[in-house]
Amino acid sequence: MLLGVMLVGASAAGAAVVRVEAAGEAGIALEARGASIGATLDALARELGFDVWLDDRQPRAPVTIRLQEASLEALLRELLRGRNFALVYDAAGAVDQVIVLAPSKPGSGRPAPPPRRAKVARPRLVQTVIR
Repeated sequence: MLLGVMLVGASAAGAAVVRVEAAGEAGIALEARGASIGATLDALARELGFDVWLDDRQPRAPVTIRLQEASLEALLRELLRGRNFALVYDAAGAVDQVIVLAPSKPGSGRPAPPPRRAKVARPRLVQTVIR
């Protein structure tokens, strides 16, 4: 069993808390009270081993969520409901990266730009001439 507890910061009502517990076949338990989406994703990432790319323009509203016996994918989909995000999987089918983009501006008709901190691999074009 893996258990992580993170005290995020102090507030008038007390510290924000994120608890992550992974119990193998039983799934993952997550409890977050008053934490930011970034702090919640960071705690999950450290305990479960994936990378997070979070756009700085995310709303600052605190997250309060409690889930038990959930798969990582189900947990992330619930946590990120209503947000613009993508899950990237590795060759084995496990979540490798979580990318949370900025919200689109209502009525703009254009998607939000990609996060500034995301590592984007740019393919190199190599031309080989054989004579």
